[in-house]
Amino acid sequence: MVSDSENITSFTLPTLPEHHLPRINHVKWLHDRLSNERKVIVVKGSEGAGKTTLLSEFVHFYKDQCFSFFIGSDTWSSSSHLFLHEMCDQMSRLLNENSKSLETEISNVQLKQYFITLYHRVAKLARHNNTSYYFVVDGLDPIRVLC
Repeated sequence: MVSDSENITSFTLPTLPEHHLPRINHVKWLHDRLSNERKVIVVKGSEGAGKTTLLSEFVHFYKDQCFSFFIGSDTWSSSSHLFLHEMCDQMSRLLNENSKSLETEISNVQLKQYFITLYHRVAKLARHNNTSYYFVVDGLDPIRVLC
């Protein structure tokens, strides 16, 4: 579906540090824990422990199967509208669908509906191809405080 020269990664995906020690064994361990019975994994740890780096490595390693969003610390990069916009953009790229509708201003209601539609199409594709797709969201810690 996605050409070799293109992938579905998010513009919010952090670049990996130049001098970091890849933790492929941890990435594969996370991957191996995901199943039909376990669909969600929460990566917890203290600030600076490497959660974002680990999730970045996961997305880089499974780049053709991941939809990702790394929440920023400012209002713009942590908005639900941007999150949905990014997820829709990534899913439409995987499905080779024209995301022109995202280039114009779109209401939150329309964006949520578009997300649901694309999510169902991706789920159908996953069943058809017998593959898995992963939604990776980093930076949810502050949200727990707000709830």
